[in-house]
Amino acid sequence: MPEESENAVKILKPKYNLLKNKTGARININNPGFIEEEKIKAADALIAGLCEGSGEKLEEQIKVLTELWKNIQELPDDTQRKEKTQEIFTIAHEIKDISSLCSYNLIAHFAESLRDYIAETSINLKNQRIIIQAHINALSTVLKHNISDETDAVAEELKSKVKIAIDKYR
Repeated sequence: MPEESENAVKILKPKYNLLKNKTGARININNPGFIEEEKIKAADALIAGLCEGSGEKLEEQIKVLTELWKNIQELPDDTQRKEKTQEIFTIAHEIKDISSLCSYNLIAHFAESLRDYIAETSINLKNQRIIIQAHINALSTVLKHNISDETDAVAEELKSKVKIAIDKYR
């Protein structure tokens, strides 16, 4: 019998087809990460329940956001403004979460943009006034006119206007 050299090629034959497992053709329900179909349906039903009345919830949040923004502009103290700005950040984040979950993608876009802008900017009321107001106006317009398609001409125009304000006054 010939002796095996160090460079000899060994052919390994797996007991099952790895590619089939990766594509889901052979699903093993005992594997970590597997989620039963019934659990997925239950989660979808829970999300659908949470999204009932979400338009009204978003409208309320946008009103709170607008009111907070009006109050900030009247505050003389930077410390107080900073606290209120943090509240706006939190509400923008909540609006983004609700709208993302409930398929209000354009509202999610503007809420996330507002949240990110507040997170990365310092308090400068003059510049903030223009940028934050542009976001609030966009959020209100999208909700008021029920614009859901992000590629809609009005949606593109709103995105463009907010981006111009951010680029110009950042």
